[in-house]
Amino acid sequence: MGDDFTSGHRIRDGALPSLASAALQPEVDTIVVGGGISGLTSAYRLGGNRRVVVLEQAPAAGGNAKSASWGDLEYAIGAAYFCEPDRGDELDTLYRELGVMDRSLPVPKGEVFFGDRLIEGFWEGNANPSERDDIVRIAREWRNLVEHRYPDIPWTPETGWTEDEYEAADLLPFSKHLDAIDAPPAVRRFCKHYCWSSFGAPPEEVSTYAALNFITAEFGVIRALPGGNAGVAKALLEKLTGRGVNVATGQLAVSVKNRDDGVEVVALRGDEVLRYHAKSCVFAAPRFMAAHIVDGFPADRLEIVAGMKWRAYLVANVLLSKRPRHEWYDVYRLDELDPATMGWTDLILADFVKEERSKRTAVITAYRALPFDGGRALLGTIEQYDEHRSTLLADLAPKLAALGLDRTDIVDVNLARWGHPMVVAQPGQLSNGDLERLSAPFGRIAFAHQDRFGTPAIESAIAAGFAAAKEVVGFANA
Repeated sequence: MGDDFTSGHRIRDGALPSLASAALQPEVDTIVVGGGISGLTSAYRLGGNRRVVVLEQAPAAGGNAKSASWGDLEYAIGAAYFCEPDRGDELDTLYRELGVMDRSLPVPKGEVFFGDRLIEGFWEGNANPSERDDIVRIAREWRNLVEHRYPDIPWTPETGWTEDEYEAADLLPFSKHLDAIDAPPAVRRFCKHYCWSSFGAPPEEVSTYAALNFITAEFGVIRALPGGNAGVAKALLEKLTGRGVNVATGQLAVSVKNRDDGVEVVALRGDEVLRYHAKSCVFAAPRFMAAHIVDGFPADRLEIVAGMKWRAYLVANVLLSKRPRHEWYDVYRLDELDPATMGWTDLILADFVKEERSKRTAVITAYRALPFDGGRALLGTIEQYDEHRSTLLADLAPKLAALGLDRTDIVDVNLARWGHPMVVAQPGQLSNGDLERLSAPFGRIAFAHQDRFGTPAIESAIAAGFAAAKEVVGFANA
């Protein structure tokens, strides 16, 4: 499951048919290249009064916000949960329009596996009593941040952080911040695995401001839907149908060009070549793809892209014929892990948020980040998948025992690969202005993707969709 690398490799390697004989499609107002969360959000904002087409290369839209099902159990094969927004803000309004707030449930956080024991209340110091005072102190500081001085992205003066404080925190690697607050070993280990899972990078590679944006939010309200964030993508798709937006799956955009009268986009549907003319375009794919697809993409922006990193991860779903004796939502591991060989950082009980849970079956979702350059190469072949599956099962065996399960309770294991879904929030990347320069409109092309704000989160993807839609409206009014 997950990404199919074939289509991207066709672009990279120039293995494309002649584009000269493309069949011209009916003209539209806006073409959205990419049907992930940011592309769907921008299409939602632009639909209704405009003719909008979304081109998505995969068989289904949603990006890495996708799910699968086993019987009546729906489980995430990508992103799993989201932060509850402030009441009345733009994100909250969207979620309520989509019905997401009504269908989602708040979920508990803070459980860990320490050795082979599942322990509740990590931030109350229950996992390691000898470090209790320091763990509670840090939890209190981070809870106070989320309640009174939350480090929003993008930064604005309203966050309560001065610009100097913001820049200093962004330039500082999170590992140095952990030094500065005298974080005990258990907190450092938790934060290391959290950064792997959330950013695809170790704390040494992550901005303190970005890390605090993520980890302090865990002390607020976290919500989840059955099937994870696929529920948000499905709600957007349902609304787009009512707004007359055409979501064309199985269409790979291979060329985007500014023209005097708008934008031209060429796409492949299999080996069939299609040509679209539009008044504007939203490029809602990772920015490194613009180097291959957007004609004349500026050299200074290519330099910025060259300094950015996108990391890979793998999601395994373990289908069980028996329920664990303990119900939880997301449990992190405090074992020492080698990311190259054993990086399964956290486990989710897939139907925790379902109103009526199955009495006989369950699905455990395991997340394995590849928090190093070159990790994507580990996701290429079936032989590598056999190795990943074997490693997971051997690694999971003692954890299953702690949950009253064993290998005989496993019906099947499936894996979803994600090659480039996590843009690394490197120190200095948020505050040095590069992301603003990279994301500025180019002709009549606006840019929407989580890398617009430099953090791999559904909130960043949606905010990018909002921003790109506003820019497209500006094109029309200019």
